[in-house]
Amino acid sequence: MRRTGLSLVALVGLVTAQTETPSYLLPNNTGVSVYSCRDLSCNFPNTSICASESEDGVPVGVGFAAGAANLSSSASLSYTLATGLEEPGFTNFGIDEYEFSDAQLFVGIDPSLSEDDYPSGCVLMMQYQAQTFPWQDMDPDSPAGRNSTSCSPLGVNCQAYLTAMIMGFNDNTRSSNSSSSDDKCTRLTSYVNTKLQGNALTCGDGESWIANLMNVTGGALPTKPSSNADNLNENLGGLDCYPVKPADYQLNKVAEMRHLYLKDPPTSDADYYSNIFAGLSGFTPVITVLYEDDQKEEVMDYGVQFSCLSTSQPNGEEMMTPFEGAAVAMPRGAGVISVLASLLCVALTLYM
Repeated sequence: MRRTGLSLVALVGLVTAQTETPSYLLPNNTGVSVYSCRDLSCNFPNTSICASESEDGVPVGVGFAAGAANLSSSASLSYTLATGLEEPGFTNFGIDEYEFSDAQLFVGIDPSLSEDDYPSGCVLMMQYQAQTFPWQDMDPDSPAGRNSTSCSPLGVNCQAYLTAMIMGFNDNTRSSNSSSSDDKCTRLTSYVNTKLQGNALTCGDGESWIANLMNVTGGALPTKPSSNADNLNENLGGLDCYPVKPADYQLNKVAEMRHLYLKDPPTSDADYYSNIFAGLSGFTPVITVLYEDDQKEEVMDYGVQFSCLSTSQPNGEEMMTPFEGAAVAMPRGAGVISVLASLLCVALTLYM
């Protein structure tokens, strides 16, 4: 294992000061296909999210990918992202102008792995301005768009910045009473959020993403085998039919967040606002952090891996953009600065 004594500042300095990014900070991203419910060959139950419909004001979406993160030359993780599994278009938090929807992330693991072979690590999922990341000027239908886990929309330097941040995490707050996987991943999540919120500049030199507009949630990878029925919401699937590839992989919930958006779309400048607010129609960066052993003391060589997931409606159609009636991101007549301030204030309220 390569040990490094560099601080976060020094690591980030390497990213910005050198012509070439150090090899251990280069983006580690396996671009594989993202599937929708219509790609399932099994018969899902009527209670499954794949049997529902995404309606105006009640948006639901699913996206899943096989081999999204590599454990070894012969083993990998699958990821499933479900939006609106429990709270599609929920409004009951006292502010009628806003809606929110849950986004839940599940990891799929080969059931043939022995307990000793289970990975040790954390999974982080990200959002931008309390919503999915907008595609900005990128064509979402391009090869690196919504049908791929490629994180090229996030940018090379932003991925390097986040990798440096994670590698710079020194868990010196750990005590003998808080050494579990969940505790370690909770502290890592808090650390990353604190660093992002303290940076008023961009996520990586030359990138367009503003660091302190990002939010991160996370959880621990499972440490032992379990059946799909052990810990999953019945709305995800059943009858041995779940949105996962390969079909026999066992799903485990690892992270959850709420996406917050406003009800009414703008009446003009849709092209401009679509580069700022994505609602539920953008992409969700997922960061897999793999450790050398169960003690989680050292990140594996190239153990920080990125996957960017997007969701589709249960019928396979694209999620509606913020300007198509569902998951809208702007109120009529509102200025972008006031809307952004409102979103951030309400988001902070929800996460506190």
